[in-house]
Amino acid sequence: MAATRWGIISAGRISSDFATCLTHLPDNEHIVTAVAARNLDDANAFAKRFNIPKTYGSYDEIADDNNIDVYYIGTIHPTHHPIALNLINKGKNVLCEKPLCMNVKETKELVEAARKNKVFLMEGFWSRFFPVYEELRSELKAGSIGTPVVLTCTAGINAPNVPRLRERALGGSSLLDLGCYLIQLALLVFGEKPIKITASGHLFESGVDSLASYTLLFKNGGAANLLSTCTVEMKNVGRIFGTKGSIEFPKFHAPTEIETPSGKKSFDLPNISKPMNFPNSTGFCYEAQAVREALLQGKTEHELMPLNDTISIAEIMEEILAQIGVTY
Repeated sequence: MAATRWGIISAGRISSDFATCLTHLPDNEHIVTAVAARNLDDANAFAKRFNIPKTYGSYDEIADDNNIDVYYIGTIHPTHHPIALNLINKGKNVLCEKPLCMNVKETKELVEAARKNKVFLMEGFWSRFFPVYEELRSELKAGSIGTPVVLTCTAGINAPNVPRLRERALGGSSLLDLGCYLIQLALLVFGEKPIKITASGHLFESGVDSLASYTLLFKNGGAANLLSTCTVEMKNVGRIFGTKGSIEFPKFHAPTEIETPSGKKSFDLPNISKPMNFPNSTGFCYEAQAVREALLQGKTEHELMPLNDTISIAEIMEEILAQIGVTY
């Protein structure tokens, strides 16, 4: 089978980590054939680091490259929709960083376009492809904790002065950047959309949320108690309590350990010696492999991160933001 040919959109830090993982994987399975940045010099510098043969100084140009099987979008949040829509309408496959879009309207537009054009689209919740999440799904399916009743989890980092988190023009929001991970976990645990959402929070002077606290109630009697913030570092431990037992896993968005009724398990991350920008970023290898497998099978979405979940996450986030006074 031929290698999956990747096009990288953005020469930023998250794209760097993703490209590092791609170049670590077998080159008969993954190759990076092109990179685009708003500035050609940035694209050229990125290409030099990763030995990428083709560079572009605009996101429109790379969309016309016929030597790319799938595009990875690692730009700032507000640009996801226009970049992805352009690619999709040209019949291109897309893996886009979370959040897929800034609101429900944009999200549904991308999903509808992908389904119409019969191309692959996935929101980049890499968490779902970690071995710990596979273990979590297995435990929930086996009923080892009985019926899940309560999920508690936080997503907190100490980065209050990072512009992309606090500035509205850059798509700032602790919920959109961090809380989305909590919501995808809640959907995975309870297997359905919430019937009631209650939220409160604090805003930066710019009008976007610095902290959001929200409870999701589910019709089976379950509840998810969640909090996201970019003002303080938190433990970020996922805890699920069921009628027969509990599950706990630290660093829930990129976990390597999990404790279930049957005991503790640890999973080593892919061993990459190069420095990374974000913790546990070598886990991008799992996501990249999952995308390749889906493409080889002719799928237009991945069953572990389906587009209906992406729409549900967008709907839940939009309701939370509305309750705390933020609109996008």
